[in-house]
Amino acid sequence: MSSAVSAVVRIYCADHTYVSLKVRMDATVNKIIELASTKLNLGEDLVLCEVKSNGGTPRVPPKRDF
Repeated sequence: MSSAVSAVVRIYCADHTYVSLKVRMDATVNKIIELASTKLNLGEDLVLCEVKSNGGTPRVPPKRDF
């Protein structure tokens, strides 16, 4: 039995709603988008952005690992 480290992340939507997901720390951006899409029933045209304290929202590259 492996003990993978997990984290709970909040995915915020443009309409100010959010969903909480429990993901493995080695999850890729594509995996997080897939999980959010499934939970929110939003389809496939999703992007993941980082929300910065200065209000900036740069896109997270799809191939990036966390």
